[in-house]
Amino acid sequence: MPQFTPGFPRFMLPAQHRFRDSIAEQLKSWYRYAREHFDPSMIEADGDGDPIWGSAMIRNRQEHLLNADEHDDDVLAHLDLGLAWATIGNLVISCMFGAYHILRDKTLLKRVRHELHEYLGERTIHEVDPHQLGRDIPLLASIYAETMRLHIKIYSAYSSPHEDVDLGKWTLPKGALALVNSAPSHMDKSFWNTKNGQYPVETFWADRFIIDPADPESGPIDPEYRRLHNRPKKEQEDMTPYFSLDGCEGAWVPYGGKIFLALSPQNLA
Repeated sequence: MPQFTPGFPRFMLPAQHRFRDSIAEQLKSWYRYAREHFDPSMIEADGDGDPIWGSAMIRNRQEHLLNADEHDDDVLAHLDLGLAWATIGNLVISCMFGAYHILRDKTLLKRVRHELHEYLGERTIHEVDPHQLGRDIPLLASIYAETMRLHIKIYSAYSSPHEDVDLGKWTLPKGALALVNSAPSHMDKSFWNTKNGQYPVETFWADRFIIDPADPESGPIDPEYRRLHNRPKKEQEDMTPYFSLDGCEGAWVPYGGKIFLALSPQNLA
């Protein structure tokens, strides 16, 4: 991926392009097979899974992306290649390590089961909106965010289209591309709350992203850092602990991204 990022043409990266194209051809072969063999009756009772396309998301991508202007199987295959890469880089790792940390800690496992039981009642997990589930159970959201902080190390691409950016010892030239890894930010001991050293940044802490209004030392940001840099906590109407990423912009970047700096080096900071 770092070799592809600068946009080098095919003649400069022939082997890499051949490898990418071979995967795209396999995806197109799958499309042809799936369209020939899929039947709506195969969709499972939850309305999501099926043995041919795999999930409702992929079926929807086939329907909507192919109807977009100038989108054919070749375009869709390369889009799905990007989706597969992002899934392997984020989703698989976060699910695996999230489950690992829950299951290895009996106390945390008990808490998660209790929270789910209280929230679901008589419903099954398939009967609730997963986005709402994360919003309504702060512990689950915090486990997810902490898993991404601890285990996802990914590059973000930065560029300044209008002028050079002064970075102290270095300069980012106008139009040049810089790759910034999230690991230093995710492991910044001066930024992240460790509860006075009880939960070092190198360790998993399920409650790191939970703010307890009754505990001024709670939350993802080190209390002293928050005071020095004037990063106030979000006001909460009640005293219920809640999940929060407020103030973590630029420090919690598990998804990477491509950001264009408009004017000043302060944007990069």
